[in-house]
Amino acid sequence: MFNILKLLKLDTIFDSLTAYIETKIEYYKIQFKEELARALAILIFIFLISMVLLLFLIFLSFFAVAFLNHVLQSQYVGFLIMAFIYLIVGLFIYVYRENLIFGKVFKEFFKEKSHKDE
Repeated sequence: MFNILKLLKLDTIFDSLTAYIETKIEYYKIQFKEELARALAILIFIFLISMVLLLFLIFLSFFAVAFLNHVLQSQYVGFLIMAFIYLIVGLFIYVYRENLIFGKVFKEFFKEKSHKDE
């Protein structure tokens, strides 16, 4: 079989095709690694920003509770009011979760990209 390939000079074409396929596989491996690294970087960034915003919200909530307790001259009513505010916000997010969270997240992660290299 190899004699026929050499005779028809198809061995160089076969070698070139093999090298081309291996190069394409390496290209897609590198592209996948870049996309994975980008996704991980985005997730880490979102996590860090979320943690900072969560701490801000906690301290702001304590300030609001202390203010409400002072204004209402109570030790506990401010906590109750803030709990109901968070309950209302949580219910709002739950009811509109498709539009608020899932729609935007899926659009961002699954949007089509233009491939200039290919």
